[in-house]
Amino acid sequence: KTGFEKKFYRLQSYLAGLLLVAAVWAVCAEPWLAVALAACALILAVVGARGKIEELSVLANSFALLAFLRIVLANFAVVEVSYFNASAVISILLAASLLYAASRWIAFPSLTRTYKIPEAYTWVATFVLALLAWYQLWPASVALGWALIGLVLFQLGYVQRSASFRLQSYLLFMASFFRVFFVNFNAEQSPGLLSPRLYTALPLALLFYFVYGRLERNPETFLATDTRLKAAQLHCLLGTIVVAAAMRFELSPDWIAAAWSGLVCLFVLIAWRYGRRIFLGQAILLTAAVFFRTLLHNFYQRSYFPPPSFLLGGWMTTGTVILLLFVALLIARRLKLARPEGAAKQGLIRRAFAAINRNPMHVFFFAAFILLTGLLFVELRARGMATVAWGVEAVAVFLFALAVKERTFRLSALALLIVCVAKVILIDVWGLKPLDRDLTIIITGVALVSVSILFTRYKEVLLAYL
Repeated sequence: KTGFEKKFYRLQSYLAGLLLVAAVWAVCAEPWLAVALAACALILAVVGARGKIEELSVLANSFALLAFLRIVLANFAVVEVSYFNASAVISILLAASLLYAASRWIAFPSLTRTYKIPEAYTWVATFVLALLAWYQLWPASVALGWALIGLVLFQLGYVQRSASFRLQSYLLFMASFFRVFFVNFNAEQSPGLLSPRLYTALPLALLFYFVYGRLERNPETFLATDTRLKAAQLHCLLGTIVVAAAMRFELSPDWIAAAWSGLVCLFVLIAWRYGRRIFLGQAILLTAAVFFRTLLHNFYQRSYFPPPSFLLGGWMTTGTVILLLFVALLIARRLKLARPEGAAKQGLIRRAFAAINRNPMHVFFFAAFILLTGLLFVELRARGMATVAWGVEAVAVFLFALAVKERTFRLSALALLIVCVAKVILIDVWGLKPLDRDLTIIITGVALVSVSILFTRYKEVLLAYL
């Protein structure tokens, strides 16, 4: 064939495509025109791929573009938010499915190598499905709908090792995550019904953890996109944030810190039992949240607004926080790592984070120790017994330090004893009643003598881990 004949045959193919568009437009009624155009795109893509006819692949792309424009401009124009329109919804679903199918056949080398046209088909179809979910689902269910679409795409990307499908699923997961905070956590709960924050947020958190487990279980399935985005670690963190936020919005304000402390214990247990240190890092971050929540709400706000019952008092709520942090500390002892060589050459901040990762029990100890000291002061200062309680606490912490052989814990107990002595001399001697003053001095002295005896008796042991 001459060059003129090739151009003539190509022009003839395009004219046939125009006639096919006119015929489809005349025969198909709304809203099925978009479906017919997508079906033509699929047929032309299959024939063009099998016959290696570039003109038919170009026509398939044109029909696919027309189908997409028709879906957005016509089909969605008759779709009402949260109202099910059967014909419109079914036609949009069929058109999107046909675009997904056509993406497998648009594989003409001279086109796909440059423009990544098959990926464009799937992105367009995913956008259509996400937009349909936004139109048709109730506001509180849109995030879960997007997440389910993302789950299907993630499974396809996992099986086919498709970076495009995985990236689409990650974007849908992120959209679901942000929508939960903007919409679901602000949704009003109807009396007598399950809170929409629970039945939408918690399944979403489980889905995030599923993605993390799926990726982490088989590292050989990682793609460059997964590694660059740290997809496994990101979805694990998103799941934790959603669970912690659901606790924040669902529980009584006084028990939020205690609930987060329970989550800390669970994560430390998972890190120890299954060797997933990512959960240890999240437990440490949650411990910081627990610490500041307890200080700013359970201590500060409760000083202005007394609790209405014993169950909401400081001894119950803050005591539960301290107890759970202490349990996390005991579990974290098993996660201690040896100091690697060359650690001293790192920067100060990196050395600090590395030290926390090697010996995480210090984080849980100091959080529990400071909160216990604050609780004793807040609850007993009105009775003049705060110094006495601190002295008993210092002795108990010193005994615990001897049991676990931690120098930092022992120094903390000694520092608290010094604070007790300073408080007795500077404040208690002048401000307490005679009986309270004498009792405080006696108990503080007993505490000092007890620590001195313990130090003398276990001097060899203490020198061994100084």
